[in-house]
Amino acid sequence: MIVQEDHLLTNQLGKLGASDTMEECMAQVRAVFDLYQVGHGCLQTLDDELEPSEALWRVTPDDVTSACSQLVKTKKHPALLIGKSRHFPFNMMDYREHFQGDPETDALFEAFANNGLSAVYALPIRTPAGVYVFVVGRPNDTIDLTELLALQTICTNALNKIVQFKKRPCDNSVPDILTNNQRRVLIALARGMDRTTIARTHCLSEDTVALIEQQIVDDLGAANARHAIVLSLIAGELSLEDFAPLSYSDQ
Repeated sequence: MIVQEDHLLTNQLGKLGASDTMEECMAQVRAVFDLYQVGHGCLQTLDDELEPSEALWRVTPDDVTSACSQLVKTKKHPALLIGKSRHFPFNMMDYREHFQGDPETDALFEAFANNGLSAVYALPIRTPAGVYVFVVGRPNDTIDLTELLALQTICTNALNKIVQFKKRPCDNSVPDILTNNQRRVLIALARGMDRTTIARTHCLSEDTVALIEQQIVDDLGAANARHAIVLSLIAGELSLEDFAPLSYSDQ
């Protein structure tokens, strides 16, 4: 693992959160890419408001830049095509043969190989605004799971800032994803409560609890409730303090 000290990442997250412009946001992400020795970084989305220049966050080699830019314009980047139905990070190089025969995609994979980018991972981020996929690559090295999760955290926070800048330019707050009821149910699930206990604690029916749980999964773009807990932390919807055990007076 390249980065050893968690406080460096925490410090960078704070700077990212304080960014006031798209340019500052991208600069902070590039700083994290420096920490993790990321040689290639781009954002893929079906959002037509995102300009190709805003999608390329760290592309050094000219041939990678050219191939990536073309796929950004045509919305045919393989990371986006695969990531639409995925929830977890995946190695793009494992899917190279699936796209053989398409000249634009072949050019991208060839550029990756020519520049020693053997570890190229896609980080799907599903939000109510749509599906986004960050692509990160490191020259002649691998990216372990701990690093991927840290990069996904940074990229998710950056995405929240992008939504803020692109959709709500006059508002410095990022809209909440979960409602208060959804947040209460998710916290209860994270504390290990079953549906019967949640229903009794919050004066709801078990069917209502099940419905809210499914809404949480859908709104966060999660695979299941456990995945939703992780995504809620990454997106800043909940904090670890929310999951602390209840005291007797709270029950």
